[in-house]
Amino acid sequence: MENNLNQIPQNTDEFIELQKNFYFNKWRGCERACPAFQNEIVYATRAGWEHINNSKRTLSELCARLELLPHAKKLLEKSTTYQAFKKDKDGITKYWNFTGFIRGNWVTVIVRQKGPSPKHVYSVYTYSRPKDFRLGE
Repeated sequence: MENNLNQIPQNTDEFIELQKNFYFNKWRGCERACPAFQNEIVYATRAGWEHINNSKRTLSELCARLELLPHAKKLLEKSTTYQAFKKDKDGITKYWNFTGFIRGNWVTVIVRQKGPSPKHVYSVYTYSRPKDFRLGE
């Protein structure tokens, strides 16, 4: 799937399993400091995986998001600033938006924190040009 973020892989079950393996075995438990958060760790959690792997997404959208996981990890490890910040209506849940230009596409990673819990990856997506930060992605 090199250089084609909107193409569905031929064997989607195998691709999803491969990306799940990356998320849970190569990212989760091996998280690194995020410079934008004064080297605080942003965790790869089950909540993030379930949001990214939401059953309401089309197969094409899901595959595009999953393909971005290694790039999302690098973006968080290298970013010294985030592009946007929002609080949910409850005032307890916070969201940060990290955006980078990767392989000809704008890639956004959303980090979420609920109350005093640690920050974690919540979503990742791509598009061909910048959009405003949207809450509830």
